Order: sequence, then C-alpha cells, then structure tokens
Amino acid sequence: MMESNSTELIEHQTVAAICENVEAAKLEVKQAFETLRQAKNRLKATLGESGYYHDILPSSHHYGDSVFDERSEKETYDNITRNAWKYVMAQTGLRHYMTEKRQKELDEQIQKNDLPPLTAENIMGTLQGLAGRVGTLLDESIKEVFDWLTPKNDWGAGGLKTNKHFHVGPKVIVYGVKTNYSGGFEIAYYYDAKWNALGNVFSLLDGKGVQKYPDDFRTRFNEGYKTKRSGEIWADDYFEIKCYGNGHAHIKFKRLDLVKKLNQKAGGSDLPGHGGCSGG
Repeated sequence: MMESNSTELIEHQTVAAICENVEAAKLEVKQAFETLRQAKNRLKATLGESGYYHDILPSSHHYGDSVFDERSEKETYDNITRNAWKYVMAQTGLRHYMTEKRQKELDEQIQKNDLPPLTAENIMGTLQGLAGRVGTLLDESIKEVFDWLTPKNDWGAGGLKTNKHFHVGPKVIVYGVKTNYSGGFEIAYYYDAKWNALGNVFSLLDGKGVQKYPDDFRTRFNEGYKTKRSGEIWADDYFEIKCYGNGHAHIKFKRLDLVKKLNQKAGGSDLPGHGGCSGG
C-alpha cells in the first residue's frame, strides 16, 4: 500500500457554518418564492386572470410564471444542496484520489440527491468514510493510469510499437489532445480526468501529494502548450510531451524510478517475460 499525505478534512466548525448558511439561503429562497406568489395573486386580483395582464415574467421567458410553483421551489432547494455537496467535496481534495469511474459515481450520487441530508454530522461522516478509503482509492487510480498507458487493443494508440501491453516503458503514445484557437494544443475535454490522474499518480508516487488547481496537470499543460506547434516539447518534473494534429501525445518519462513504482504497484512488472520499464 502506498503511503500518502494525510487528507485534511474541513474542520467541523467550518462544516457547521456551511450547513447553517445553506439552510439560511434556502429559507431566503422560500420567502422569495412566497413573495413572488403573493405578487402574482395581487396582479390576478387587480388585472384579472384572463389574458397575460397578470404575468410577471416577460412572454419571451421559456417557462413563464410557472417557475413560481412548488415544484420549481423544491428543484431550487435540491440544486442548492447539490452545489453545497460539490463544494464540500472540492474543498477536501478527496476527488483527486479517485479514479475517473469513482468520480462519475460520486457525481451521479450528488446529482440524484442520493447523499444524506446536508448536516454537519452527515458531511463529516461521509468525508471520514471516504478518507478511510484513500489507500484503496489510490490503488484504483494507479491501476486506471497503468491501464491507460498500456492499451491492450491493436488499433489506435494501442497498435503503436512504442506502447507496451503489459508494462509502462520509458515512452508511451496516448490519444487525448486537440488543437486550440491559438494554433497550439490542449487536452481534449473527455480526457481531462485521465491526464489529471496521470499527474496526480506521479506526484503521489514521488511523495508530494495531489496536484491541485492551478498546479494540476491539465491547467499547467494547457497553459504551457497554448502557443506551441506540432512536435514541440512541453515538459515538467515528470514528463516531456510532444503533441500532434492526429490527437496523439508522445510522452517521455523523466523519472524512470517512478515508472518502475507504477509498474510494480499496478502489477505490470510482475508478469512473466515483461520486466520493468526497460526498452523503447
């Protein structure tokens, strides 16, 4: 099991303040809805219920005054709760330890309101539960990055000679970049999680913890490659990367000791006949 920096959770007082202010905001929203409904009733009583004389919102508004009903009010409360949970998760940094799959599962839970009610006790309990699984989440993230760098299919990047099927070598070619408006390159939207996971895994293997905005991999790469052209190099402490117009990125690893750790922890270097990261 890889040793990781301890995850710093939000202090209980901060969590309590978040919950208190979220509930206060919901109460204000409830009062606002009631005020709008009272205004609507007053206009109906004054201008009549026929025609559009009593409308508050302009006719160009897609939903019209139906947004003042109880269903819309509940949807507003639910949205506030979802955003509060998203904020809490973002503040802890726990998402950085999760695989792309785990992040999607968490997002679905939040979106469907499957997480418990937003109270200080529930937040702390949920965060403590996730923090207790950081080791497992890290192992999953390492395996996900390893699988991305060792494609098993024989088409696309997986069919390229540079890539190894059973271990990560000193160089790999992956798909997941595109040209930007400046003529340079940026990470393709659907590959954000994979690239950020790559940066986090190497940083964690190096004992430096997760990379957080604005030092996360995606932000640094997109800024650094903004005006570079096809075949030019962008580099950081762990990688030298060249991008090409076909969406491929050629990665050369600068820290082969970390590549060796990645292979060992993901199981790649333990397979018969596939040792370490030697070879090109």
